[in-house]
Amino acid sequence: MPSPRAGAKLGDTVFRPHRDRLAPPGGRLAGANRGRIIAGMIDRCELCGRVGPFEPRWPGWQIVRCGGCGLIFYDGPPEANLYSESYFSGTEYRDYLADERAHRRNFRRRLRTLRRYVSGGRLLEVGCAYGLFLDEAREHFHVAGIDVCQWPNDYAREALGVEVATGEFLDQPEPLQPYDAVCMWDTLEHLPHPVRAIERAAAWLAPGGVLAVTTNDVGSLVACVRGRRWRQVHPPTHRWYFSRATLRRAVEQAGLSVEAVRYPGVSRGWASMAHGVFGEGALQHAATLGGRLNFDLTLNLRDIMYVIARKPA
Repeated sequence: MPSPRAGAKLGDTVFRPHRDRLAPPGGRLAGANRGRIIAGMIDRCELCGRVGPFEPRWPGWQIVRCGGCGLIFYDGPPEANLYSESYFSGTEYRDYLADERAHRRNFRRRLRTLRRYVSGGRLLEVGCAYGLFLDEAREHFHVAGIDVCQWPNDYAREALGVEVATGEFLDQPEPLQPYDAVCMWDTLEHLPHPVRAIERAAAWLAPGGVLAVTTNDVGSLVACVRGRRWRQVHPPTHRWYFSRATLRRAVEQAGLSVEAVRYPGVSRGWASMAHGVFGEGALQHAATLGGRLNFDLTLNLRDIMYVIARKPA
């Protein structure tokens, strides 16, 4: 699915960063490392290969910037079992399936855009979670998905009847036939090796095939204004922070050409947004009238980019 490995759908919601896992912004860690080169867990830049240490970007979150290519990433220790069942029902999402209507609205919007560039054929979604996008897309494509999370994959197979594999994308065997489209919706930021994932996706595309990606844009106005308080900054689930420039470089290094960059709006349920902002407690209870108030809301902060890239025919 989208997700760290190939999994979770996070990029488009309002989240409560895991402040208990890392030193807080402006705290001791930030003050101690401000302005210094940081030696962290990653010894070589995923995008350009430059050897660390790397420049601090948001030290309180252990987020650094490669001085060679500008890629921004989390350089702290990995955390085991990030994408357990609770990820979709309490940790990052209040209740993923309770927001099904809003998720499907987002997926239909992305599908309409995708079909301007590829109208049909074989489609693979990396980070497919519960298979909702695949369910929407199979009217036009022969669909398949992959995700590291077993629980949502079971739902996709059993409730929706879509073809889904469980595991790491980079560990999968070569497909018998190439794909006409590979989609990664809010996935790259979670993966251990996003640049390698783009390269793998490009290799699996048929000539003329399309890679479709949504991910956060660290170069957006909101990200620049909010800085380390930007809603997308919440490691260790969000590990990579691409800009238009760094994502274009990753795509072009994989032999693809960028055909479009868009900034779509994102729909969420009000109850989920309130959970993301307030967490569980009195404020969230009041904002939703004790759970009785819930409606879909579409916002566009222009900090989620939708990139379409094509493999040469």
